Amino acid sequence: MIHWLWAILATTIIRTSAQDCFEDSILEAGDADALRLLQGRAARRSFAVEFADSALAAASADFDSAGLQQIGSRSSSTFGYAFALLILASFAGICVEWLARGQLHRTLISLLLIAECLASATYTVVVPLSYDLATHLGKGSAFSGLMVSAPFAVYLAGALRARWVMMSWNQTKICTYIVVAYAVYVLSTALCAVVVHPPGFLFLSGNATLRASLLVLLRMSYGLVDSVGDVMQMMVVKVSPQEELRELMVSIFASNALGFGLGPLLSGAIGDVVQVSDVELRACIPLIVLALLWTALLLAIRSALPLELSEAETGGRQDVDGVEDADPDDTMCESGDLAISRRIIFWAGLTYALICAALTSSLEAQTALVLERQLHFSAQSIGQLLQQ
Repeated sequence: MIHWLWAILATTIIRTSAQDCFEDSILEAGDADALRLLQGRAARRSFAVEFADSALAAASADFDSAGLQQIGSRSSSTFGYAFALLILASFAGICVEWLARGQLHRTLISLLLIAECLASATYTVVVPLSYDLATHLGKGSAFSGLMVSAPFAVYLAGALRARWVMMSWNQTKICTYIVVAYAVYVLSTALCAVVVHPPGFLFLSGNATLRASLLVLLRMSYGLVDSVGDVMQMMVVKVSPQEELRELMVSIFASNALGFGLGPLLSGAIGDVVQVSDVELRACIPLIVLALLWTALLLAIRSALPLELSEAETGGRQDVDGVEDADPDDTMCESGDLAISRRIIFWAGLTYALICAALTSSLEAQTALVLERQLHFSAQSIGQLLQQ
């Protein structure tokens, strides 16, 4: 505290009122006197700047030694993990509650919530170690941010593909698309783990540029299938009772938000448990865990997806395949203005979602970089803070 007071005092010295009167003094004095005034002012200012720098450095050192070590203590880590477990238990309770209600569409809702949470966690799991991994591969902070935000670079292409699939609805093709898309998550996550910590027989360890390029491309593949959640959500909405739709939308939004925090938390927690100094191994283990979780979820979704949804299995809504069989004479033809408005709303919403996702990932990457390099936080502490 004393050092901060000295720093404030030194800053005040730099901006002393004598400085404001300097221009008037030099105009009134001769050449020799003006030179002496200039030298005296420079000496006084140099002393004040050095004094302020030393005071600020001492204050920062005290802050580093006292505050930051207290934040990274074991007690705060225990509290953070306990709070995270409470949140995860609440999320698990929501999924179990949907399953306990029975009927097929509610089982699909539970699987959809887990898939949305895992997808967001897969995007952000590299955040705590992104800068360390980038420097390990010979890259800088720009590559660190690119690696984090890579899934959103091709999100638009994936969204257009999903829109095309939903426009010509066919339940059999929809089920195939969902299974293939989630299989991409399994394969890409497993390959990311291999690229981050390659085995010796692949001869990738000596080619850092190739590994960095493969890592970005694999993470970009997530964006191509990211809209599979929207396709599965539309399938569930078509057969869900009207009174459950509001709860469904809130649950999906909460699952996405939880996943963005779960990724850094998973990386930090695994690093805290494993206690290894190798950057490649610390970044590889969370990816292996996510790949195993994706594999189990893919098997569950594959066994639960029906090729046809009958009315008895749903909440009383009409058959999905029967939606496109409606008589066009019984439906209201929309005007040209309404069609244009729908297109504008679609593209505006898609652009907004893409910008929000990119900004969120970039903000987390920059926050992790500042916490690690400027404030000397560990990967475990970064994971806990970003999860909160």
